[in-house]
Amino acid sequence: MSIEIVILTLHSYFERPVDILELTNTVIRLLHVNNVDIIDLRKANPLLKFSVVRKGKLLFEKNPGVFNEFCSLAFRMYVDTKKLRDGHAVFIKNYLKEEGVV
Repeated sequence: MSIEIVILTLHSYFERPVDILELTNTVIRLLHVNNVDIIDLRKANPLLKFSVVRKGKLLFEKNPGVFNEFCSLAFRMYVDTKKLRDGHAVFIKNYLKEEGVV
């Protein structure tokens, strides 16, 4: 079994930053599983953020409305980076064609 947890933290001046490694170890100990991935959405790429918006499930929201704001931002970032993703796909396809893989 694999568990994926995605967090979005809002740091105020008085809060300490979330230690992802410490949080991962805590989840492993509490749930007795070894396959745990924890991702900080503030550091995630636009494709992952959009995937979380489309497929993820909100479990807890300390400040109402923060997740909706994140959804809006993630969608805009996804749309704004489409040309980059498309260009990257063309580059990879051409490279594979030149190498005789495709």
